[in-house]
Amino acid sequence: MAATEATLRAAIETLMNTVTNIGTVHDYERHSTDWSDLLDKYKTTISSTEQIRGWTTTCERVENRVEANQYHRKTYTFVIRGYLGLDDADETEKTAIALGIAVIEKLEQYPRLNGTLTVGTFTADGWPYIEVFQPRMLGGMLCHYTEIRLQVYEKGAVTYQE
Repeated sequence: MAATEATLRAAIETLMNTVTNIGTVHDYERHSTDWSDLLDKYKTTISSTEQIRGWTTTCERVENRVEANQYHRKTYTFVIRGYLGLDDADETEKTAIALGIAVIEKLEQYPRLNGTLTVGTFTADGWPYIEVFQPRMLGGMLCHYTEIRLQVYEKGAVTYQE
């Protein structure tokens, strides 16, 4: 098995960074006890306007199993979280959902995550999808929150140490 959690996470970040006007992309959850510092982690400038527009990726679950054909199958569940500062006058809800869909479509174009998965792909029920789309607070700022889930697996021969 060639893929690791770290290489899969990096591949997701690389693909997301190719989405037009995606904003700031991090390959891990960003946190801070200082709200100003937290917001800075998600700020970007799009069309000369500074705004909250950021994404994170985290690995929520790793499952190992040996299949009947003696292949080892490791399944990774990733959660991608997006935040876009809410501005009703600018109709940012439309931008936020469009960005979420663009991320899904980009990932769907590369089911082996740009070659990171050598013997694997999305699981049958793990293709990327938007699980949550709603207003949420981030560092005291009202934002559109998008949560995308996907599952990928890598398969390899079982080897035992004696």
